[in-house]
Amino acid sequence: MNHLSFSSEDTDLNAEYLRKVAIQAGVSEIYFGLPEKVLVRAIQKQRGEEPCFLSDQRFGCRKICEWSAGCQKLKAVWLR
Repeated sequence: MNHLSFSSEDTDLNAEYLRKVAIQAGVSEIYFGLPEKVLVRAIQKQRGEEPCFLSDQRFGCRKICEWSAGCQKLKAVWLR
C-alpha cells in the first residue's frame, strides 16, 4: 500500500491533502466536492478498509489510523 504520509501535526484535514490522498487511492473525482467525511470514507472504501470516519463507531474506537486525529477529536471534548 502506498499511503501518503500523515503528520500528527495536521489534525485538521485540508482539501488539498484529501484531494492528493483520494487521487492516489483511485477515488472517483465525483467525491471531490462532497463533505470531508464522505471523501474520507470513499478513500477508506477504495483502500479496502471499513469506511468508518466520523461514524458512531468512533466513540468506541481505539484504532490509531491516518484519520484518527480528526475523527476522534470530537470524542475527547465530549468525554470531558
